[in-house]
Amino acid sequence: MLSGLQLGKRRLLVAPTGAGKTVMGRAIVHHVVENGGRCIWMAHRRELISQAIEAIGEDMAAAICPGYLRERAAPVQVATVQTLLASPLEELPKADVIFFDEAHHFVAENWHNLAKFYGQTSHLMGATATPARADGKPLGDLFDDMVVAASYTELTAQGFLVPCRIFQAPPDLEGLAQRPLDAYLRYGQNKTGFVFCQTEKEARELAEEFTAAGIRSESVSYRTDARTRREAIERLRTGETRLLMNVYALTEGVDVRSAEVCLLARSAGHLSIVMQMVGRVLRASPETGKTEAILIDLPGVTLKHKWLPGDDPIYSLEGKKGITVPSEALSRCEKCFAIYRQAVECPVCGHVKKPKPRKLPPIHDLELREVFAGALTPPEAKHAAAERIATHMLDSGFSYQWADKQHKSLFEEALPEPDEAVRKKAFL
Repeated sequence: MLSGLQLGKRRLLVAPTGAGKTVMGRAIVHHVVENGGRCIWMAHRRELISQAIEAIGEDMAAAICPGYLRERAAPVQVATVQTLLASPLEELPKADVIFFDEAHHFVAENWHNLAKFYGQTSHLMGATATPARADGKPLGDLFDDMVVAASYTELTAQGFLVPCRIFQAPPDLEGLAQRPLDAYLRYGQNKTGFVFCQTEKEARELAEEFTAAGIRSESVSYRTDARTRREAIERLRTGETRLLMNVYALTEGVDVRSAEVCLLARSAGHLSIVMQMVGRVLRASPETGKTEAILIDLPGVTLKHKWLPGDDPIYSLEGKKGITVPSEALSRCEKCFAIYRQAVECPVCGHVKKPKPRKLPPIHDLELREVFAGALTPPEAKHAAAERIATHMLDSGFSYQWADKQHKSLFEEALPEPDEAVRKKAFL
């Protein structure tokens, strides 16, 4: 990443949830500051500003945001794009490096507006787990190249992420495969985690239903104030709350390592959203004895996008999509219903799938017809075909003109002159 500063490249850091992107970003801005530079750290939501300051260090970072004391001397300024765009030009902080956290949230127009002020004097860098915007499009309009710091496979092998069991809806399903409560009771193993809902009303009702069933649950949404949301997350972290239902609130930027269950009760139009939601439960947590994550996919979005947690996607800054997936087919275990890439046996329960008996194709008693090569057809084949056409003409009572047309369609030439007997019979 740092080599991009010398090369003048707008470089994007890509790594899965749990890889430590914030730590890497902090190392970048610390390097810049230690070499006498100044940075702007871009957060896409106001509540992420305090998290960024805490991660970078309060002795180095300060916020540009209403409600925060403005400390212009701080070498790292943390702000949202909206705050900077609304600020007078003379109040914009100087910056050698502008770092976009969760870079997939930023659109090129915003940067172009800021570039009018920062021009070529500032280097643009960013980090994300999913280098694609909400519409699935890549980030090539913002960045020149990318560095993939780690893969799901590597992080799982090194113990930073845990394997994930997947329970998935059948294909071509409209709606949800089961009631969320029934699915959790069957597959959730009484673990803590997140339930992703489509609407605020649904989230509230599910929280009430789960709580009434003895599973302490709460709901938050994008409308919930930051303090209430933080308190709910902390109760989930301590185990006081078992499940946290949410709507567009906890898809990213939430670190509850002990959470083990991700229950999807909503659809997702693009793979990047699915990856972010599932990423909430993939982090390892040795201190709580966590050994695996559980994904309960009620609408079947992983089947729709052909991605399983743990798969290493293919990333791109160009083309129609920023993220594509391996093309291998998925299998569903007949015994435990787990989903996995094609294999001889289920990696969860060891069940060996019985091969389907081969069905032999039916055998009919049909005549075959010869396929001709037009004018290149051998003379003997033409002669035999002409006889068949003439015979069919006579037996069916068709005209000689009909027979001539059939012959021309096959061989691109007129029907040979028939003998006198055939001609007389044809025109009786």
